[in-house]
Amino acid sequence: MALYRAADTPIHRLNPAGKLLLLALFFAWTLRLEHALPLLVPCGAALLALTLGRGGHALRAALPLLLTLGVVTLLFWTLLGGGVTPLSRFESLVVSPDGVRHALAMTLRLETMLLGGLALVATTSVEALRAGLCRLRVPFPVAFAVSLAFRLIPLFAGALEKAVQAQRCRGFAVDAGGPLARLRNYAPLLIPAILVSLRTTDHLAAALEGRAYGHPIPRTALHPYPWRWADTLCALAITAALATTWVWR
Repeated sequence: MALYRAADTPIHRLNPAGKLLLLALFFAWTLRLEHALPLLVPCGAALLALTLGRGGHALRAALPLLLTLGVVTLLFWTLLGGGVTPLSRFESLVVSPDGVRHALAMTLRLETMLLGGLALVATTSVEALRAGLCRLRVPFPVAFAVSLAFRLIPLFAGALEKAVQAQRCRGFAVDAGGPLARLRNYAPLLIPAILVSLRTTDHLAAALEGRAYGHPIPRTALHPYPWRWADTLCALAITAALATTWVWR
């Protein structure tokens, strides 16, 4: 993955299947909370996982997306959240204290889940992700397709960036003008990017055939990824938090 960096941290050493289970439990825990103040706890846990996993580079790379989604979600739920006591009214849209509180909760919930997923991709390699999915009894073709998608996304993005750099060298101002003008400037660049991607996909298919992909033989793994006591401890902690939230609610 483009955001993954190899390191010897407690989060990197966790079993990949355990990480996927932890992420599922983390999402369930986050979805059970409906108010902004309790949601600060799983948000802090996600930030702690990123800190322990040295995922600051991933957080910096995803920060524009996180801010954009946060602002859009906050505005959307503030205007459409409704409420009993309106603070202001814009035609048919009402802004109320209840709507603002609900918007804050929904925004924090979305950001928390994104941070949890970011902690996974920043500390788990493509090979580990595929091994974790297979450990969870996901069929190998499905697990391979998921891991391949994570590998090809940065490859396609790199092809588009090369096309942009080539046009800039030819004097074409790709970033000139407003948002709509930039969108029109980028549209012609999709053709060479798609052609490069198709060529890469064709080479990938040939490489898979050369490695006997799909042959019905038992597969071996270079890294066994054993289950350690730290995986059990993390799973118990998330399960306890989810159970506490379920009872407290």
